Amino acid sequence: MSEYHESSSLIISIGNSCTHIIPIIKGEVMYSEIKRVNIGVGNCFELLYKSLNLKHQHFKSYLDYLKCLAIMENLCECAIDFDNQLEYFKKGKEAFVNKGYSNKILFKNK
Repeated sequence: MSEYHESSSLIISIGNSCTHIIPIIKGEVMYSEIKRVNIGVGNCFELLYKSLNLKHQHFKSYLDYLKCLAIMENLCECAIDFDNQLEYFKKGKEAFVNKGYSNKILFKNK
């Protein structure tokens, strides 16, 4: 239990219309530093939908709302361990030091 009182972390909760950022320093929630950003999954989807329709106008009849939603749900992932994920993308599988790390983003999207 004492490890929780000594560790620090950052909780990022992404909702449909907003994102909450909650810092935890040495096991204590820093209530004065909690932030709310008015960007959520709904905003990201809207941007994806509009961008795809603008860039690929020849697919406009094919890229309807439900197909774009399926694209986003199937291909958008969040890294569990961001540092390892970034290192994996920079160096590639062969040069990556942590051989026990499984790249869940690439494996899930194949």
